[in-house]
Amino acid sequence: MKYTTISPCLAMMAGILLSLMATTQSKRLVGVYSKYQDWGFLTRFVFLAEHGWIRYQLIYPQEYCCENLLFYYDEPHQWPAAYKTGLNCSAKEALLDQASGQVVPLNPLYLGSGCIRDTINGVKVFKCTFARRFRASRARWWYIAISNCNRNPKDPLYLQYNINMTNGYLEWNKEFSADEFGILETDVAFFVVFLIMSIASVVVAIILRSRQLFHSTYKYYMAALFLQTVGIMFAMIHYAIYANNGVGIEFLKLLGRLFLAASDLVFLLMIILLAKGYTVVRGRISPGGLVKIAVLMTLYVIAYIALYIYEAKFFDPGEVVYTYESPAGIGLICLRIIAWFWFLYANCITLKDYPDKRMFYSWFITLYSIWFLFLPVLVLCAYLWINKWARARVVNGIEFTITFYAYALFLILTWPSRVNSSFPFHIRTTQIGVLNEDERLDRFGGRSYAVDEKVEANRNLNNMFAAKVTGPDPVKMVSFTTNNQPMQS
Repeated sequence: MKYTTISPCLAMMAGILLSLMATTQSKRLVGVYSKYQDWGFLTRFVFLAEHGWIRYQLIYPQEYCCENLLFYYDEPHQWPAAYKTGLNCSAKEALLDQASGQVVPLNPLYLGSGCIRDTINGVKVFKCTFARRFRASRARWWYIAISNCNRNPKDPLYLQYNINMTNGYLEWNKEFSADEFGILETDVAFFVVFLIMSIASVVVAIILRSRQLFHSTYKYYMAALFLQTVGIMFAMIHYAIYANNGVGIEFLKLLGRLFLAASDLVFLLMIILLAKGYTVVRGRISPGGLVKIAVLMTLYVIAYIALYIYEAKFFDPGEVVYTYESPAGIGLICLRIIAWFWFLYANCITLKDYPDKRMFYSWFITLYSIWFLFLPVLVLCAYLWINKWARARVVNGIEFTITFYAYALFLILTWPSRVNSSFPFHIRTTQIGVLNEDERLDRFGGRSYAVDEKVEANRNLNNMFAAKVTGPDPVKMVSFTTNNQPMQS
């Protein structure tokens, strides 16, 4: 099994992901909105119940007067009733309570807007600078839009904006939307955990190598663990900088996602190979098996690429709260379930052919079925029972927890200890290439991991007639062959 099995797919993922990085943005928004429509969506944010703040500077030409800044929250009669429902501009504004400050006219006649008349580069504009505090009964999603229901059809709905949204007063988390609270702390904790696990895997690798048991499947495990650790590190750095300036380094965040996706693919490949018995009871995977593995890995890569393209080009933050609510995210969940069925099938075939490995594969099937199914069950539970504003951070934390479970479990199963009855490797790496013609294509079996029966029988027969000689030289041995001819050594 070569290490290049999925490398072209990973390279393709990297290229596409890096090409899409310029399309992303942060919660601290600076930009220009210009479309020929009466109503438009700007951004969203989860404000805390009592400590949410928005600070903005908005500029637009006086000739486009008068525009409104709109604040919708996540109740069914508010944002879901307004966004992509076919209502006209006036009907969408009518959903809001102007007395509660949900409609802010952006003109100097409205004192609460912070607008003044100004001239910039010879153009007369309204310049609105203000700060507003959000108060609600609970943390909730807020969706910010602009409108001009009396717009001249020849003029665009135009707005230059610089918006900063914060929560609370603590320096280390005020820049985060409330749905992202705890993500930085979670990333830091799991980075430390995976770093320690990476060091432990190197120690185990050294022991396995000294015993000629350092198989390619364990190398896949180490590669996946390294990718996972580096991916978490990149995400952690992004969020640490984001906590300071509200922007972060989006390049590092997306690079971290690339490493985590690659880690997931490599680890899945390792699990499937072990389920088929590779390096446990087989020294080769049949050509048909290799084709099936290649197809599954390709589908996974396509799903990840589709997810990134969807998020960059078609992801609508007005509708989708987090990754697994998108079509590509649902596709990844479906592929994971398909991979689980294949995992079960491969394990059953391996157990049928090699019952002497029942101890290892019984644990392997049970414990890794939990890993396969936990994410689909988690996403379903999040959809049914977890508030929308809390889903992203809850799923992030639990997803890292189940990933840690999978990696730690494999480290325990492969720990080279006499008390580890489930240790899977029993053939030396130097023996893998020593196959006869019948074994060359597919297997050298659980039987090949054992000592050859004929060799062992001859050895026992010779040992039967070995005896120590008592006398002046206690280490002198006399051995008799089966024809009773003595040989001195």
